[in-house]
Amino acid sequence: MVMHGTGGFAGGMSLGWLVWLLFIALLIWTVKSVLDSQRRNRITVFENRNEDAIDILKERYARGEIDEQEFEQRKRMLQ
Repeated sequence: MVMHGTGGFAGGMSLGWLVWLLFIALLIWTVKSVLDSQRRNRITVFENRNEDAIDILKERYARGEIDEQEFEQRKRMLQ
């Protein structure tokens, strides 16, 4: 009595679970990559806005719209 069918079936089931595990791992990796990319983009936008605000502040100081004390106070608030 040789039972080849049982070994093949069990081997097929473990391969099925492996495929599902790989699929779930790929899905998790994809979601993590997308979220990390969005986070990096938000940080870049924030840094650019901060630099733009400091540039505007410098221009206002150069035109004489604000004095040195106000310039330094606002600059500290932005940094």
